[in-house]
Amino acid sequence: MYHTTWHRQLSLVILPILLFGMLALAAPAAAATLAHEGTIAGGATSSGSVATAAALPAAAGQLYLAAITTKPGSVAVRSVAGLGLTWTLVKAQCAGRNQTRVELWRALGVPSGSTAVSASLSGTAGNAVITVARYSGVDPTAPLGAVVSANTLGTGGACSGGVDGAAYNVSLPASTPGALAFGAVAMRNRTHTPGSGYTERAEKIQGSSGDAAGLAIEDRGVAAAGALPVNGSFTGSVDWAVVAVEIRPGEAGPPPANRPPIAQNGVASTQQGTPVAISLAASDPDNNPLTYRVASQPTSGVLAGTAPALTYTPNLGFTGNDSFTFIANDGQADSNIATVSIVVTSAPPPPPSGAGLWISADQIARLPISGAAWDRMKAAADGDLGTPTLADFNANHDVRTLAVALVYARTGDARYRQKATEAISAAIGKEAGGLVIMMARNLVCYIIAADLIDLKTYDPALDGRFRAWISAARYEQFSDGTLIGEHERRANNHGTMPGASRAAIDVYLGDMQDLARTAQVFRGWVGDRSAYAGFSYTNDLSWQADPTKPVAIDPVGASKDGHSLDGAMPEEMRRGCAIQWPPCKTGYPWEGLQGALVQANILSRQGYDVWNWQDRALLRAVVFLDGIEKQYGGWWATGDDTWVPWFVNYVYGTSYPTTTANIGKNMGWTDWMYGR
Repeated sequence: MYHTTWHRQLSLVILPILLFGMLALAAPAAAATLAHEGTIAGGATSSGSVATAAALPAAAGQLYLAAITTKPGSVAVRSVAGLGLTWTLVKAQCAGRNQTRVELWRALGVPSGSTAVSASLSGTAGNAVITVARYSGVDPTAPLGAVVSANTLGTGGACSGGVDGAAYNVSLPASTPGALAFGAVAMRNRTHTPGSGYTERAEKIQGSSGDAAGLAIEDRGVAAAGALPVNGSFTGSVDWAVVAVEIRPGEAGPPPANRPPIAQNGVASTQQGTPVAISLAASDPDNNPLTYRVASQPTSGVLAGTAPALTYTPNLGFTGNDSFTFIANDGQADSNIATVSIVVTSAPPPPPSGAGLWISADQIARLPISGAAWDRMKAAADGDLGTPTLADFNANHDVRTLAVALVYARTGDARYRQKATEAISAAIGKEAGGLVIMMARNLVCYIIAADLIDLKTYDPALDGRFRAWISAARYEQFSDGTLIGEHERRANNHGTMPGASRAAIDVYLGDMQDLARTAQVFRGWVGDRSAYAGFSYTNDLSWQADPTKPVAIDPVGASKDGHSLDGAMPEEMRRGCAIQWPPCKTGYPWEGLQGALVQANILSRQGYDVWNWQDRALLRAVVFLDGIEKQYGGWWATGDDTWVPWFVNYVYGTSYPTTTANIGKNMGWTDWMYGR
């Protein structure tokens, strides 16, 4: 009897425990909360690739979704690269009339570092857009569930026979509560309104009118399993395409262990006696907020300000190398110790009085007022200058305005001075609606013209407006960046053109501190990475002599596979194709030189020894092009590049072949100014 009672009592105790344990084992694991962590977009025009405008933060375990659209739709995506991750295609969908397309690619893992993300295209797209969104809390083994695509012809619609539509609605068979529905829609030149319940994460249009490429991405939560509409509308009917996916949540787990931040070494340069602003940089793999502190002070200068925004002032009379160290902290751990190296150079000698921003009055006075080159320039000055715009890749109003100013400077005829004044006035503010590369190409000639006619004396009120405009132009935000930002980011013509206009602005305004920074960046562009190494190289590096230390002009003596790369411009040559022999023909090296040579001449006239920097890098670039012209043909300057050989011959005393100096993208009339 005792045994039976005890057994029953024990059973009453054990049974609830067993039941509780069984229920605990059977209960599903809690789902992690999906979160959109950020999106970065980018665009490209007339290019075989497109990249985000900034680096994506490296975050382990986050899902990266790259959406790409192209115009026309026949240009597909070959591959996606960035963050050191492997990217795979999720889905591609053409529009019903094949005017555009949208592709969705994904990556998940442990990034090697924060980088931009780029897409290599199957051909040259008139315009292309990329957005990269990242999400935390995803299922690490199966981050995506249902995937659908559609165009105006319906789900998985064909690439022809379609009609335009002003809205889209595709059914996504979501299977996981707590998931997110994600949509990427290509809509060319229309703006986008997300569907009910959706949040638009990015919208970008590259180009204008019928040639534009437009892309929008949106997401919303999935409350319960079942069909969910992915929808939205446009400002008008358009040939659209959409890809929609289900982002699946992972299981919630304990918070990951904190990882220390990573402090980045830096480089700064300034002139003797001139303060320089220095911004400390670090990243945190857990995206925690950071604080900074200086670990060791410089020995030949002093720091002021509050980290990370510091100002270094060299000691009186000091030139040479200096440095200091710093540490970042994420609230839990210190970073590594990073070093900021500072180069203090001697101040350049002041330019001679009356030197001129581009050419001196004394030089102009010795030039002829007869001959074919003079006649062509004067005819342009006498004729219709065209439409004043800085929002057009092919505008010539700027170079024709330069012709008017040059004729005035040579003849003293007041009618040309007035005509140039009116042309400059008409151009102010006409960059609206364009790209920064468009403004960069067109701006520099107006500044040179204002200098040639002495606008400050002739029309002080207009000169005040002009100065305010060009000063603000350095920081004006366009869809492809700012003038200064692109100069310091792009190692091709998209950087050299802004650099030329930046240098002209600095000299016209007397901003010698920013001019010193312009010169520092340009010195890095010709290959001196100790001066500046902040350019973004996110595409094919096969033309680089040393891909681990990329430059804009390959160094002296460089070679690969038995072929000389001395003077090759990798960021321009890759626009033809990856390295091969013979190289794929492209005119981009000459376009890059147009911006570089104008930038160099302005800096040279302010005392910088640019023509000799990096073993005469600018001349070596022309020597390389001359070499492949002689070996393969079809590489010499044509079209709007023909002003370049005249100027190179003048600067370096060479005798390269020349033809009529046509109006260039940012200069012209060199057969008159420099023909001998």
